[in-house]
Amino acid sequence: MHSYDVDKLYAAIAEDFFVARARASATGGKDNIRALGDGPEKAVRDWIAGVVGSQYRVTEGHVVRADGRKSKQIDIIVVRDLPTATMYSRDKGATELVRAECVAAVGEVKSSWYHDARVLESYVEMIQDMERMQDGLLIKNSNRFGRPSPDTSLDDLTAPVTGRKWRNSCYKFLIALGMGSCDLRNLAKNVGGIGIPPEDAWVLILDSERGGASCAPHRMKNGQATFGVQAEVYREENDAAVSNCWTTFQETHSDPGVAAGRLLNLFLADLQLHLATSSWEFQDPRRYVRLSQPLRRRHPQEQL
Repeated sequence: MHSYDVDKLYAAIAEDFFVARARASATGGKDNIRALGDGPEKAVRDWIAGVVGSQYRVTEGHVVRADGRKSKQIDIIVVRDLPTATMYSRDKGATELVRAECVAAVGEVKSSWYHDARVLESYVEMIQDMERMQDGLLIKNSNRFGRPSPDTSLDDLTAPVTGRKWRNSCYKFLIALGMGSCDLRNLAKNVGGIGIPPEDAWVLILDSERGGASCAPHRMKNGQATFGVQAEVYREENDAAVSNCWTTFQETHSDPGVAAGRLLNLFLADLQLHLATSSWEFQDPRRYVRLSQPLRRRHPQEQL
């Protein structure tokens, strides 16, 4: 029987990210911020695109709503691959406008954790953007904790979601390719201190010399730890009063490459768990159409 080494596999993937960052730095230089970010962003985006499955695709751009609101530029957008997902796209790999109803996950990629405050401010801006984008669009799961209510639908009973209040909440993540000035001892405190709730979110720092660290939602239950999406998805009714908290953890392997690879593997498993336990309903894309007043008078029966 043949076998493969998981640690070596993910260590090699992490090394690809570091190489992309180094190449972008060498060709773009410090004065070309766009070129410096494009290399590692594209490397991470291409990797995620290859592992999220046929129901999703990965792009970059802006998330938009029918009422005209638009998010900031987002490095990585994981989209449910439906005909209704894209509002505008020029070329493959170019910036897209993606309808908010179809977004499953969003992420930022930084070439380094250059400054705690600036990196976290950028992250929380993206999270707040997505909260505004999804406001009023989330589909409530009335079968929370497996207990039906008078409002429970067939979709609620069959959707593979247990602990989440909402069936289609957006997963948010930040990946930094370098420890930089990160204060690991206070990372969880700093992340929580700027108002990022410990729900479906993840902070991943990979470093070619120090291995890296992760900061994720965490809960202790019966003496065992659950973290990331698992901390929320597998909640039971008697856990309702127990809240998640942010926890920073590191991989202790002596080889920094292996340590970084293991953290990357853990992050991917968490992202895939979110995608596998989400359920979706989509609104008619005609909501995004804006007709002029003369056209509305000519077609008064049109309901858009």
